[in-house]
Amino acid sequence: MKTEIDSAILETLLYHEQTKHHFHRYAKSLGFLDWANQPNPFRFYEGVTAVRLPLLQRDPASEHLALYERSRNAFQDFSRETIGTFLELSLGLSAWKSIPGSTWALRMNPSSGNLHPTEAHLILPALPGVTAGIFHYNPFLHALESRAQVPETLWQQIKEHLHTDGFLVALSSIFWREAWKYGERAFRYCQHDVGHALAGLSFSANLLAWKVTWLNAVSDEEIARLLGFDQTQWPEFELEHPELLCFVHRAGEPRIPRDLPRQIVLEFSGLQFQGIGKSFRV
Repeated sequence: MKTEIDSAILETLLYHEQTKHHFHRYAKSLGFLDWANQPNPFRFYEGVTAVRLPLLQRDPASEHLALYERSRNAFQDFSRETIGTFLELSLGLSAWKSIPGSTWALRMNPSSGNLHPTEAHLILPALPGVTAGIFHYNPFLHALESRAQVPETLWQQIKEHLHTDGFLVALSSIFWREAWKYGERAFRYCQHDVGHALAGLSFSANLLAWKVTWLNAVSDEEIARLLGFDQTQWPEFELEHPELLCFVHRAGEPRIPRDLPRQIVLEFSGLQFQGIGKSFRV
């Protein structure tokens, strides 16, 4: 075991050193932008039902410091409306820009080169306006794409383990979106963007007096199983790689376990996932 850990650390350090820019050379890349093969910036799942989320009609009344201090905000119950607010202010579209011959979107979460390799998935209990299930967040539509139903008995197991009400959010990366521009540095930028997305989720949650807790004991393989990635078809080079899993809950709750029991994870393998992963450009 020690040898395996040392090998993984060494591989990570070698990658970090190899992909740094140096005074006398840049990290490896094509050296030009292959516009004919530019990645599509939006993911959607074909063959699923999309649950539209409401957009805010006005900006939150909270002051700037309320982004950082949950105690300044009143708790809002989990519902379709508050889930919509949570996602709109963290990962949603913020603006459109245009020049002659080209139009593109900006999002609330910053991204290297505005390439947005980060995708978000939610595992929700039954809430007002939303059935229990596993969903992909489509920021272009501001909608939840339903990929699988979660039985009430399974969600009760999750709730009993985590000791409180809430829901799960997972982030994944499509490495090709960054590799197209940044070559061997793509993995670095994907991790950078995951950090931006996680920060956006945390700030948005604070406004609702929610807290985002990273379940850092859940492995990539377990996250992939929870999201049905082993049952999903992807475009070539555009599969999603699991990055992290979080539990969103009311602020002030006792310490949240950072794992999920193996039996709970295994039960997700028995769910029927729908949808073929596709990408599109505006």
